[in-house]
Amino acid sequence: MLPKHASKGEVYAAQLPDGRYAACQVVGEREKHIEIVGLHWLGGDLPTLEQLTDAPALEVYHHTHKPHVDRVNVSSVPPYWVTCIGSKAPIVSSERPTKAFSAWRAPFHDILRQWRWDHEVPAEEKAAYVRAHRGEPVVLKLGDAEHTLNSTTWRLWLGPQTSTKAPAFTLPVDPDATLDWSELLKLGALTEIVYTGHDASFAEYLRSRKRIRRVVWRDHRQERIDLRGSGVRIFGVDAAERPLELTIDGLADLHLYGTASGLRVKDPQEGWGLRIHLQCSELPNAAIPGLRHLRGLGARNLQTAHLSRLLPYDELQSASLAGAPGELHELHTLSKLPALRRLALRDFYRGDFDAFPAPRQLGKLDTLEGHGLPEKAMLKLSECGKELRCCALGGSKPESWVEEHLNKENTLSP
Repeated sequence: MLPKHASKGEVYAAQLPDGRYAACQVVGEREKHIEIVGLHWLGGDLPTLEQLTDAPALEVYHHTHKPHVDRVNVSSVPPYWVTCIGSKAPIVSSERPTKAFSAWRAPFHDILRQWRWDHEVPAEEKAAYVRAHRGEPVVLKLGDAEHTLNSTTWRLWLGPQTSTKAPAFTLPVDPDATLDWSELLKLGALTEIVYTGHDASFAEYLRSRKRIRRVVWRDHRQERIDLRGSGVRIFGVDAAERPLELTIDGLADLHLYGTASGLRVKDPQEGWGLRIHLQCSELPNAAIPGLRHLRGLGARNLQTAHLSRLLPYDELQSASLAGAPGELHELHTLSKLPALRRLALRDFYRGDFDAFPAPRQLGKLDTLEGHGLPEKAMLKLSECGKELRCCALGGSKPESWVEEHLNKENTLSP
């Protein structure tokens, strides 16, 4: 099946992480790309074309953007998660096309970012963000040390410093110390923090700063972390055997370092709109409690992947798995994931690839991606891909190459 290409005038809608719907329109066509523009519209249900009749192009001015129409070049093949709701005359001219290239998610993300900037970010934080871009020196006192940074600093890495050549935004911090997090209020442009330490008040600080969007918390040693009321959208956390109750609301991406065997998630949406990214040697042998409606899961550094462990997530729409390299098992169970739309497999040198289901057994699957798999596996996937909307395969490994990369103990090595 050949992929469907979007056409000029078509309007596409998608559901955002917070459950609402947004839309964009194709306003131009290039040789391999199309130009799309976000629409200034948000609604509780999938819109009809009539509902968007008067929707103007989205003007972006959040953060320090100069006001401009949100338009970008993307692949001409729409992803599985957008729905074409019809076609109408383009709302903007494409006589002077944009030079910006990005992904389909870009205008949808900007629609939500602009709404949050207008309705959620306090006025004092907006003003502080604008002032921060004057580029003035700022002195922070964290623990027993003082650090001078530029007010434009948007990223901080806090924790034990092991290198004398660390970037300027890396500040040495004692993991056992209790920090005065209010010092970070001096950095009005700050949106990202990587913190290695055990100070429980870090979570309280995050709840007080709506502008902090991306956080990684390593070696936290907490039994409970509550992110409700924060502006954090991307969160990474150690999640091994130690019990951890993580309370979230509105999180888009959750990165878990470890097997997640002790993790319990409290989310009013039970994982709907959330993407999980695992970094571990094998998939968790039991479902993570609290994620009944999970729709996106990725895992990397897998040595062994038993795909039957995905079955508890019966609403899963996207699965992306990468080996270390690794081995794949139980591929036949993919036919028992009724909602799966996209599957990506990378760097698995062994597995029961002959058991990969036929397209008619894969329900809604329409996007298949594979890279770094044995030639035999690629042939099997390419046969399946002929009947899918989108199939991208590459980097196949000859059997002789695979055998060469198996060590004497008959295990896989990079």
